[in-house]
Amino acid sequence: MIHKILIIAGILLLVAAALIIHRRQFFCLHAMHHPGFHKKISDRMIKKMAGELDLSDEQKTMLTEIRDEMIEAHEKNCAGSFSSCETVIREIEKEELDKEALSALFEEKVECIRPMHALAVDRLADFHATLSPEQKKKLTVLIEKHHSRMIE
Repeated sequence: MIHKILIIAGILLLVAAALIIHRRQFFCLHAMHHPGFHKKISDRMIKKMAGELDLSDEQKTMLTEIRDEMIEAHEKNCAGSFSSCETVIREIEKEELDKEALSALFEEKVECIRPMHALAVDRLADFHATLSPEQKKKLTVLIEKHHSRMIE
């Protein structure tokens, strides 16, 4: 029995070591850094909303246009976001964290997102204006449902 436990522990240690050795590939290459991720996830959201809210073709087209604008703005304003993961990794590897470097990195991230806020609010207001009262109620339920899953 102890022999089996030692073998399993050894295998787990080898897997853990392999992940640590290749952490740069696993830590920063998560889905949202892959080309097309934002489009893929937003397509699913649009499809779900279209079904749940009984959106018209015009509303679906509007959501697709909003998605495209937001992705374009993100790509324009936040180019190089992959390098931030590398910076964090380098800081963690150091004997002592450089708080100023990390603070500057986070400020840079906030600044890349800031220009998109106005666009997002404006486009949300445009889309909101097309919704019927029934669709607004359904959308509220969807958001509450999503929010409750996120805080669990």
